[in-house]
Amino acid sequence: MPANPITFTGGIFDHASEEPIEGATVIVHRLRRRRIKSTFADTEHVTDAGGVFSFELPAEQVEADVYLELDVRHPSYASVNGHGYGLSLIQRDLELGTAPWFKHIELFPGEEVTGVIADDENQPLAGVPIKYYSVGGPLDRRFVSDEVSIGHTPTDAAGRFRFNAICGSLLNDFWAEPEDRAVLHHPVRDQRGDLGTFRLEGGVKVNGTVLDVAGNPVAHAALALESIERHEVMWEISRRQTVADASGRFEFAPVKPGAYEVKVSGVETPTSAQDNAEPARLPGAFVPTPLTVAYLDYNRFPPVEVRAVPHVIVRVQYIDSRGNPTRGHAVHLVGKRPDGAHHSVRGPIDPHGTIEILAPRGMTDVKLLAGTDTFSALRYRRGAAGDLRDASEIPLGMLDGDVTDLFIVRFAAPTLIVRAVARDGQPASDDWRPRVDYPPGTVTNGGRWRNDIRGDVFFHRQDDGSWRSSQLLPDIDFTVTAEAAGKSSVPQTLKMNEGETREVALKLAPAAPK
Repeated sequence: MPANPITFTGGIFDHASEEPIEGATVIVHRLRRRRIKSTFADTEHVTDAGGVFSFELPAEQVEADVYLELDVRHPSYASVNGHGYGLSLIQRDLELGTAPWFKHIELFPGEEVTGVIADDENQPLAGVPIKYYSVGGPLDRRFVSDEVSIGHTPTDAAGRFRFNAICGSLLNDFWAEPEDRAVLHHPVRDQRGDLGTFRLEGGVKVNGTVLDVAGNPVAHAALALESIERHEVMWEISRRQTVADASGRFEFAPVKPGAYEVKVSGVETPTSAQDNAEPARLPGAFVPTPLTVAYLDYNRFPPVEVRAVPHVIVRVQYIDSRGNPTRGHAVHLVGKRPDGAHHSVRGPIDPHGTIEILAPRGMTDVKLLAGTDTFSALRYRRGAAGDLRDASEIPLGMLDGDVTDLFIVRFAAPTLIVRAVARDGQPASDDWRPRVDYPPGTVTNGGRWRNDIRGDVFFHRQDDGSWRSSQLLPDIDFTVTAEAAGKSSVPQTLKMNEGETREVALKLAPAAPK
């Protein structure tokens, strides 16, 4: 039966005053979940006097189970970009009474930063892509701050760029990333207003060939040239990307002299391939190739050889609780290379739920890091009859041979909705938190900080004041408790079936003295 169109509404509000923001521009990106290359056209919407905007998903987009991403901008505020969620998860949230995240988006008041991009003869350059980054809050919280603004804007006909930094923020940067000149990075920090003119230097073009371990060219390899130098939140000062041709030859756009690494991340699927075609795979494992870029005579930098290293295969199969192949998410393999350097490989998943990673042979302290959405739960086993274990960190030890017996079991997570009441039976105040604890050893590194208290399960705050569990494991005993300042409930022991939804009400009382 054909799907019905869906109309969504959302709201944009001032972070400090909670007042609605009129005239904010909302761009809705609609990506196909199962055909990563193909997207639907973006749509643009403007908020009314109540800060409200709306957009429609036609039937074909509903049937495609699109992934929605929103960008929001306003002349007086710092922009918000790239926040997204899958349509099927949004619909599941709605079934449980939770509105989509875009029902209430908050913008931080902004302060304008502007400047001019010019060439080495001081002539303004139009159309230069500018990337900017702004982080509010204390500097020691910069990696976990909720006050973040990231965006892109081009220079105008006069070479001028503009963006808004978060008011009062101390960590602000921008990058000019032209195709025909070197990348320029500038740490704005607490500067505001007109920063003046920035001249772009010509830079050096790095070129070379990608080869497999036997010396054969690797066609259409995707490569990145990343500076060793990083800024305060560990982004590269300079980063270029390119794709090798059919003969494995590549060339990056110009960069400034300095220390870099060339990284191979995968194989680019030709644009002529069908959307649902199997993705191409690298024929070997690659480690970063160190490189010192410099201006040489006539600016002729020697070609670089990027060659694969001996590898092992790590194969993972996602299955459901009945043992059938199922969809899942990519994993990351992390560990140490034989030279002692840290190494990370992303393992993408194919339409059949299979992941195959080519990892450098001889890696040690290797782990697979797996994740999933809020309505699923993961465990893993080695072999068809192995014991089920926590899948958040899958230890592999030393990779001296292929690993082909890994199964990640993806369960439909039970959903526990927790409410708290005071001793008089009335709803508790907003300062309480739920806590779930599994038996010791059930999960790796149990008792982490979750929702500002220690526990094993993360919860989402619901619109009605209750809390909803995320990635709760089925068929395992656990205790659930409500905690607040100086108060707690009596722990309840529960066990829930796969996919079950249950609601509990816990009574808060003064905590017993320890």
